Amino acid sequence: INAEYMGLEIDGEQLCQSTAIATYAAKVGNAGLYPSDPLQAAKVDMFMQTLEELMGALAPFMREKDEEKKKAIAEEWVTVTCKRYMGALDSVAAKSGSDFAVGSALTVVDIALMNMAATLGSGRLPHLPATLFDAYPALKAAGAAAAADARIQAYLAK
Repeated sequence: INAEYMGLEIDGEQLCQSTAIATYAAKVGNAGLYPSDPLQAAKVDMFMQTLEELMGALAPFMREKDEEKKKAIAEEWVTVTCKRYMGALDSVAAKSGSDFAVGSALTVVDIALMNMAATLGSGRLPHLPATLFDAYPALKAAGAAAAADARIQAYLAK
């Protein structure tokens, strides 16, 4: 736990780590962003933890100052790390039977994929292809489904 980056206080308790905060937020209230079915919930956790590992693997890229080294890190991340993690997640999401990554309704995973696709697709990260999600159609569809959700659109319009 990194005490320097406390992100959320709830009833005097501190929560940090974006995945823990996102999962907590998905479970409270009545938005239905976290499944009550234990197997579906485990799949949501699996996705969230894998996405956290995947994005964590980009840390060396973000810290690197030398452009040639940065380019090499990015190439390995795209061709090895993404292929492994996103390929596996894409296969699982394709089996959901819907445009959502887990089950037939919007979950916190779809929102995470929407954010990830927006960040990587922005073109602002040098050496990372803005078209990365094109190779993972089920993940791309889940992110797009989140972006099309009226609740998400209303929130983003604020």
